[in-house]
Amino acid sequence: MHLRLRPARPLASLLESLQLQLAIRRRHPGAVAACLARRIPRRAAGPARARVAYLAKPIFNDDIAAMQQFGGRLEYVPVPSTDVRRVYYSFVSERYHHNHASYYRDGNVAERQQYFAFIRRVFEILRDQHDIAAVVSANYNYCWQQEVARACVELNLPLVVLHKEGVNLCANHKDAVTEHACSRFVGHVVLTYNQAVTTALLNVGIEGLDAGHVQVVGVPRLDSYVRRPPAAGDTVAFFSFAPHVPLEQRPSGAAIEQRTRAFYQLPLHFAARHPQIRVVMKFKNSAAHRSLRDITIAQYGRRLPANLSMTSSGHPESIIRGARAVASCNSTTLLEGLLAGRRLITPDYEDVVAGGLADCFTAYPHMVTRAATLDAFERGVFGTGGSTAADPALVDELMGRGDGRASERVEEAIAALIARHSRAPIGAG
Repeated sequence: MHLRLRPARPLASLLESLQLQLAIRRRHPGAVAACLARRIPRRAAGPARARVAYLAKPIFNDDIAAMQQFGGRLEYVPVPSTDVRRVYYSFVSERYHHNHASYYRDGNVAERQQYFAFIRRVFEILRDQHDIAAVVSANYNYCWQQEVARACVELNLPLVVLHKEGVNLCANHKDAVTEHACSRFVGHVVLTYNQAVTTALLNVGIEGLDAGHVQVVGVPRLDSYVRRPPAAGDTVAFFSFAPHVPLEQRPSGAAIEQRTRAFYQLPLHFAARHPQIRVVMKFKNSAAHRSLRDITIAQYGRRLPANLSMTSSGHPESIIRGARAVASCNSTTLLEGLLAGRRLITPDYEDVVAGGLADCFTAYPHMVTRAATLDAFERGVFGTGGSTAADPALVDELMGRGDGRASERVEEAIAALIARHSRAPIGAG
């Protein structure tokens, strides 16, 4: 089951955007709440389950879908995070739109307080009109989220962070978290994918976050690979990425970027050499990754092979289930490929940076083929490098517990919070 917000037709989408813009300009919390609630369905017939609003965004939506499929104790309704951000942008100076580091350090108290008072009223309306019992977010550190979390706490509305990062930052998580250490944790609990992320979060010393507010649950969207093991596949799947470069290795950034771009060329050359094998290159649907796609096409410099497709749509799990090999870097898609029994291919940075770039496979070199050439990429695809047997230690390191029950653990944590806050009944498990 893959969760998708009901798509709006282009004209309807434009009208919805204009309605939200007008509601924000009028500073009308009721109208803004109505816009944010467009995708919230009417209550279904039958026993009522506690309703949980989630701040919808790609990938995180897949965790929610897994919880709907494999949990079933709670009802999840979407509040688009992009729309909440638009409210935030309308209240604060542009310098704070993406500048997390100075958000609390600078004297922008008036802007913060105005946004907080408004978004508090918006979420109060959502809570009361749509019977919301809790709110779930994918992150804690973005500025727009900070005030939403503070509003939820004041409204006695449990705020849960299902921390979306994990595999991508497995080896470098402390580096990335340190960059946001001036952010505060506001909320009731942070649920993490694995112990490494938990340790990094606690070691950084984020204000408001201690061991009593963090719990390892695993990765809900990966439960399906354990519960429904896939059959053999025959395509080659490539997922776009931008490698995380540790602070001490950033002087080598240009060389790393050059090697990364060269790695993006390998699927195209592989497809040209093996026209009988379908190759799928999946790019994230963001401006940065669309730019990566355009650069990749331009660098190839000729007509793309007929057996190669580039897409920003399609679901990663569907692509991986049809694949024989998965190529990416520090991505959850590699772990998905591992659980699916696929060959794994990742860039080889050994000759670019001393010791290479640390990633989640650094301690498990037998699990992956590192490729800097087409020949190495072919070895990864055809099985003369790497292993398709998932190392239990690696699975536990990245998934917390690879037992296919992460969705249930997340629901148990949310349900326990709701019960303590007495906002709604909890359905039978």
